[in-house]
Amino acid sequence: MQEQRSARVLDLFAASGSNLSPEAATRVFAAYESHYRASWTAYPDAIRTLKALNGRMLAALSNGDQAQQSQNCNPAGWLRTFLTSLLRAK
Repeated sequence: MQEQRSARVLDLFAASGSNLSPEAATRVFAAYESHYRASWTAYPDAIRTLKALNGRMLAALSNGDQAQQSQNCNPAGWLRTFLTSLLRAK
């Protein structure tokens, strides 16, 4: 996955004529990802809605990678709300 991320950054910078090293591309992507994750927020009514559904059997369904989707949901504490999380594995 890291090689794919670095390749995306290298392609982006190459399009503008920049000659970025693979190591620099990894650092650029890490900085982007850090800012991207820090900006995650839930919809205003999401937690209230999940609390209203407390006691019901809930599942989170996704076609995304399990590790990535777990990272997406855990900062907000959402996964503990669900009895079952069904996430696609490779």
